[in-house]
Amino acid sequence: MPFLGNAPIDQYQSLAKQTITGDGSTAYTLNRSVTNEFEIEVFINNVRQEPTTSYTASGNTITFSAAVTASDSCYLIYQGQSVGSVNPPAGSVGTSQVANNSITTAHMHTGFALPAQTGALDITTTTHANASVFKSTGHSQLFLQDTDSGLNAKFWGFQNSNSEFNILTCNDDRASAFVTPFTMKQSGAVSTPFQPLAVTYYNANTQDGAYNAGASNRNMITCKPGATYHNVGNMYNPANGYYSVTEPGVYRAGFNGSNYNNGISNYYYIFIRKNQSTQSFTYNAVAGMPSWVHLSGETFFTMAAGDYIDFYSAHDSSGANKGGFDVAQYTTFYVEKVR
Repeated sequence: MPFLGNAPIDQYQSLAKQTITGDGSTAYTLNRSVTNEFEIEVFINNVRQEPTTSYTASGNTITFSAAVTASDSCYLIYQGQSVGSVNPPAGSVGTSQVANNSITTAHMHTGFALPAQTGALDITTTTHANASVFKSTGHSQLFLQDTDSGLNAKFWGFQNSNSEFNILTCNDDRASAFVTPFTMKQSGAVSTPFQPLAVTYYNANTQDGAYNAGASNRNMITCKPGATYHNVGNMYNPANGYYSVTEPGVYRAGFNGSNYNNGISNYYYIFIRKNQSTQSFTYNAVAGMPSWVHLSGETFFTMAAGDYIDFYSAHDSSGANKGGFDVAQYTTFYVEKVR
């Protein structure tokens, strides 16, 4: 009888004998159910009979090939049969004794949960065609998803005490892409603390595009504010005034601030450019010749990795020494990835 591990069956029934009184027929009832004729030995007039040739057996019936009469001395002996359960000792069953795909949900405990962990929890897996979730006690959770067809994406994370799901890594095997960590709020909002973002401002009036930058550095030039509030992803380079992107996507670019009227006769122009190609601009006609004019503008660009954005001053479309942004807290430029 097959069993798991190296342990023998823990107990057997003793060999049992049954006498059959012939009545001239060939079929008789057995005291015990058997699978086949090889589980019993039959003797007629003290001569052992050959299974399948002299008799067959199944369930509680034995059938002889010839009639058994009352004058025949007929008895049979049951082979040893196991009773009770097969109980291999602890640690005797290994993975090699368990057939692949042999454990079904019908044999799983419905309340299965991982035990509380006092240290690190290692989960090793080789294949997982669908999503899998591993949950520990308390609010912390470990989550893995691997859709082997299509995206083949993997997500690892945990749920924090505010019921927010924190994604630690996200990987797409097809392109070896990596997505920076993010947090999914209960409301559905997604927080991305490492999303590319640059917010800059002038901290010296001599910087290109500032109101006192000089004849050749005030107009018809890329604005180069020297200070930053934020520069997540190291987007902004004050040396050239470029906001360069490494992550492709949709970016919002805009500015707001005060511009000094230094010889402007017709209009203020501030261009928001992608790769030095003008796609959006702010126009404000001179009216009443005020000393300072507030300017603001915003646009969106679809950017590829390596593209850049800059802000270009072109007052009166003239290279003359005109205009210029106010410094310190009066002027702000920003570029951020929005999707």
